[in-house]
Amino acid sequence: MKIFIIIMSILLFSFFQFAFSQSCTDTLFLENHTVTGTETYDVSNKIIVARNNFIVAPGGNCVFKTDCAIHLEPGFVAQAGSEFHAFIVDNVAPTCNFLSYNPGPPVSIEVLLHDAQSGIALVEVVKLKNATLEIPEGSGNFYNQGDLINFSPPVATALTVEAVKINQTASSYLTLHVTDDSGNEITCDPVYSTLSALIPQEYDLKQNYPNPFNPTTTIYFDIAANNEGTTPVKLIIYDLLGRQVKTLINKEMQPGEYSAKWDGTNKLGEAVAGSVYIYRLVAGDFTSTKKMILLK
Repeated sequence: MKIFIIIMSILLFSFFQFAFSQSCTDTLFLENHTVTGTETYDVSNKIIVARNNFIVAPGGNCVFKTDCAIHLEPGFVAQAGSEFHAFIVDNVAPTCNFLSYNPGPPVSIEVLLHDAQSGIALVEVVKLKNATLEIPEGSGNFYNQGDLINFSPPVATALTVEAVKINQTASSYLTLHVTDDSGNEITCDPVYSTLSALIPQEYDLKQNYPNPFNPTTTIYFDIAANNEGTTPVKLIIYDLLGRQVKTLINKEMQPGEYSAKWDGTNKLGEAVAGSVYIYRLVAGDFTSTKKMILLK
């Protein structure tokens, strides 16, 4: 944890402020008091406001320390021969959030890193599989050292990094460990933590829409997360006699929510007769069947 120090020995502050961008709602007001010896005001989660005849007299030594903000307003006086020290402590970890997704190809995501206090000093790439990590130009001065990205000076503005998928059909992983200049740190998996809630936990075959239809309908289905990463999926249409009409999907698929269109044709591309048809989803050990009606 780094402490930022401001030392002052001046006659008068009409107004001055030292602050970090932190949400602090409590305030410690210091006024109508003269500091002649050594006095320390050390608080957490509070703004310190010195004003209205708060005086540090010659020979006095006054220390303010907080992790919020320090306001020196009219009426605060540090007289000649006194010492005044203002410490603002950064104990806030950086943030690491999923920013955007580009379906590509190539598939890519953007991750937003931010530390408005002491600034981001180091980004460690803990895990990077089937992807490249890119930092846009204008993101500050940095150099790579293996899996470490060092920023000098630290970056206090929002920093965007981009991960670009290499093999578009294989799984990709990204884990970052971000450290600010005060030593506060966070480990984040921005993709999983943000998108995992969107990944189905169960396989499901939904009713097609529209139904009845002519000539096109859409079939919706879910592929659940599993330890293998992908699932072999088949979506096949049959007639009422059990004869295969058309295979819409036959491939390995990532977990997610999907849809497939059927235009009322068979495997030869010929239009089929109006009737009741059956569509079946086979995904690993999961099998489900539903009916749909093609009108003519």
